[in-house]
Amino acid sequence: MGALALPFVIACDGPPLPGISDAGVAVDAGVVDAGPVVQDWQSGTRLRARVRSGEGARIFVGWFDTKLNEACAFLPAEDGRIRCLPDNHAFVTYADSACTQPLDVSGLAMAPAPLYGTSSDACEHTVYRGDGDVTALRNEYVRSTGGACTFTNQQGWEYEGATHVDASEFVAATITTRPIDAALDARVLVADDGAQRILGGRDIAHDVDCALASAPDGTPVCAPSDDWKTWSTACAGALSRCANAPPPTAVSVKQGCGVVGSMLYSTGACKTSAELATYVPAETFALLALEKEPLGAGRLRPLFAMRAGVPLTANTFWDTAIQDVCNGAYGLCLPAAESYDPNVGGVFSDEACTRHVIVVDEACPTIGWIRGTTGYFKRTEPLAAGAPLYRGGAYGGCFATPSQPAYATTFYPLDAFAVLEDSVE
Repeated sequence: MGALALPFVIACDGPPLPGISDAGVAVDAGVVDAGPVVQDWQSGTRLRARVRSGEGARIFVGWFDTKLNEACAFLPAEDGRIRCLPDNHAFVTYADSACTQPLDVSGLAMAPAPLYGTSSDACEHTVYRGDGDVTALRNEYVRSTGGACTFTNQQGWEYEGATHVDASEFVAATITTRPIDAALDARVLVADDGAQRILGGRDIAHDVDCALASAPDGTPVCAPSDDWKTWSTACAGALSRCANAPPPTAVSVKQGCGVVGSMLYSTGACKTSAELATYVPAETFALLALEKEPLGAGRLRPLFAMRAGVPLTANTFWDTAIQDVCNGAYGLCLPAAESYDPNVGGVFSDEACTRHVIVVDEACPTIGWIRGTTGYFKRTEPLAAGAPLYRGGAYGGCFATPSQPAYATTFYPLDAFAVLEDSVE
């Protein structure tokens, strides 16, 4: 197979990366199917990509600010721009019940000073720095993500003093679009320091952002999403858009195990919840079809959402050894699974309750794995109709249970899964 032109995608091998054109012209990186690693990001001079890798494959997990020595995430800042703000789960405490007197910066665990914390009024985020003495968290006030000021006595640690940090101290970015076809654009985040990442798509006909999701039949679609939407309850309890959020917007509507349509939100004055959203079924609001394709040549391969042969973004791995999607957990690439709790019990195909089966709702047959105590059980072939089943594990018993559609499983010990590690590149 010859070279495949992949607009917006970065080839790690070969000549230096030319970058993504600000003029909206895709930069084609010649990527052959057995060669370079494909990635959907580019590090900048200050922001570096946090990457999860294993078996020769890598996916993006976040940004790292090398000046602040902190992980960061892009959020609306107090100056109205999207900036990479500290992402360390620290928060600001206040001395008063109106949350107007910043007091300390607090975290759930001790961390080296200075500690950066954010305070949000739902529409924008303000950053404070704490670098005073460390004390146990006191009874103070915090601002919730919805903007409310509430009393807290949560346990943790805090640095005395909360110094406001101007938004200009953090790297700003803009979101641009690059054409893919007549129905879909790619959304690309471009930071001021040169860092870039493909975020997903934009449904041109409905003027809404969209991202990879699954229809009820498992078909990959670009379902409405709005990465930058934030909501407030300032309108007598009704939802309203923040002033810096671009209208219109939409969110996905799920039914059973898939996305069936969208809710397109109104704009303008505050409305009641019922008036704010109008449901548009899938038959009217056609969800754009995507493909999912693992790219690479190793055991693990980034699983990309694709449109017209163009990779958009990858958030998970495809493991060729287990023939399924996997994600990072406990240093391994593990499949999504239902948890087996011996105290609750499980369903088995034998009288000794040793052979796990997966009972599946035929309307939503998405469960593929069970997580056990020493490994994982993968769904294989369906059991014969009327096959005897047993429920066991709870309180040590094993008892017959009514037959229902179920699948046999194959056991995979933990050492059968690929090892992952996180790094900054």
